[in-house]
Amino acid sequence: MTLKTLTQTNMINQKEDIQQEVFDLYDDYAHNRINRRDFMQKLSTYAVGGLTVAALTSFLMPDYMGAIQIKSDDRA
Repeated sequence: MTLKTLTQTNMINQKEDIQQEVFDLYDDYAHNRINRRDFMQKLSTYAVGGLTVAALTSFLMPDYMGAIQIKSDDRA
C-alpha cells in the first residue's frame, strides 16, 4: 500500500506504513545534511490526507523521555 492510500483510510499506525523516503529525509536531518526548516518543508510533501507533519514527526523522532534509564531520585 502507498502512503496516500493508508492516510485516506486513516490506517497508519506503524512505522512500516510510512515510505522509506520519509526515513531517508529524517536521516539527512539527523546527520545535519539539511536544516530543520528544509526538513519540515520536505516532510510536508508526505503529509497528505489525514496525516499531518506532527503525526509523521511523532513516528520519526526518538522518545527521549521514554528512553531515560536513570530515575530522577537516583543518588549515585
